[in-house]
Amino acid sequence: MHYADEIGLSQILERMTHYRQSLGAYGEMRFTPAPLLEDLATSGVTLAAHFDV
Repeated sequence: MHYADEIGLSQILERMTHYRQSLGAYGEMRFTPAPLLEDLATSGVTLAAHFDV
């Protein structure tokens, strides 16, 4: 969680979207982000703040 917050959730979501789109069926299976990641990335909330760590 700390590493994800350091990189930024929006950056992680961006890379997952890239791989999902570029890898076809495999990408859809392996790189579809969780709804929580999408929500937090678009709202700008960190994982630490969401889970109150």
